[in-house]
Amino acid sequence: MPSVEPFIMDSLSLQLTGGPQGYRITLKNMEVFGASNYTVNSIKLSKNGAPFEASITIPRLLIQAKYTSSGVLIIIPASGQGDFDATLDGVVVDLEGTVSNDKKSSGTYMHVESLKLNLNVKK
Repeated sequence: MPSVEPFIMDSLSLQLTGGPQGYRITLKNMEVFGASNYTVNSIKLSKNGAPFEASITIPRLLIQAKYTSSGVLIIIPASGQGDFDATLDGVVVDLEGTVSNDKKSSGTYMHVESLKLNLNVKK
């Protein structure tokens, strides 16, 4: 089984404020450390394509990436680029998603069709 540390993501785009001039940030070549160290707070499974729900706590996430950003913050145009390094402590993740089953001759496999995350960071 391949290592899950670091968790690597090619690109993640976020819009921090609304509207056509909203502030946007894109993280590229992102590496996340600590995601495999988690505790399941609650989990609710479902049947027949209904969404599942879960809550997990991750004590510490370390994120390294390259960033670009642009848009309007309050009333001031802003843009930038560079290195992104973050340490997030006490992360609680609320998840909701749907799965499908794929039956093959070697067994039944579960595929995540959709996944929504809400992250709450203590520090």
